[in-house]
Amino acid sequence: MVLSGQFLERATLIGSAGSQLEGLWHRGEAQPALLICPPHPLHGSSMDSPVCAELAFAVSHKGHATLRFNYRGAGASQGELNADLNLCVADAQAALELLSCNVAHGELALVGYDFGAQVALELAKRSRALTAVALIAPSTTGCDLRELGKLTARGLIVVGEHDESCDRHALASLCQESGDELVVIAEADHVFSRGLTALGRAIVQFVSGERVD
Repeated sequence: MVLSGQFLERATLIGSAGSQLEGLWHRGEAQPALLICPPHPLHGSSMDSPVCAELAFAVSHKGHATLRFNYRGAGASQGELNADLNLCVADAQAALELLSCNVAHGELALVGYDFGAQVALELAKRSRALTAVALIAPSTTGCDLRELGKLTARGLIVVGEHDESCDRHALASLCQESGDELVVIAEADHVFSRGLTALGRAIVQFVSGERVD
C-alpha cells in the first residue's frame, strides 16, 4: 500500500524489437506524462542515475505520470549493450508508445540527460505527439541542437554552471535564435553533484507549462 505523499515507482516491461526492456513507471493524472531518457550505458550510467531518479521523483510528485527505462543490454533489459544511436532511439520509441498507452489524456513530454538528450532530440524529430522536449547537459558537438528549434513542441536546455562539456555561449545563441529556453543551474557540474533539486524544480516548471525561474 502506498500512503499519501509516498513515492513508489512500479517495475514494468517494455517490448522493443523482440526484447524486453526494464522500466520504472509512476502513474499520474496531470498533463503531460513524461518519458525520461537516461545517459548511455556504455558510459556506466543507467535509468538509476541520480539525475533520472530526481526527475522521476520531482515530476511525479506534482501529479504527472513518469516512465524511465534502460536501453537494451543495460540493467535488467534484454539484448546486447551497444553504442548504436538508432537502436537506442528505437528503445525510447517503444517506451514512449507504452507511456502513451498508459495515460488517458495522451499528452506526452520528453526529457533526456547527457546521451539521453541526443536520443530525446532524435525521437522528438520522429514524433509529433510531444508537447515539450527538455535536454539536460547535451553535447554541443555530438548532435545538431539546432534541430530543437525546428520542433513544434516547446524546448528547454538545462546545463550546469560548471559543466565543461557544454558550450554555454553556443547554447545561449542557439536558444536566442530559436526562442527555446536555456537554464543554467548555479554551482552544478555535468553530473549535478550540486544543484540536483534545482534541476528537478526546473523540469517540473517546464513540464507544467510554466516559465522556468
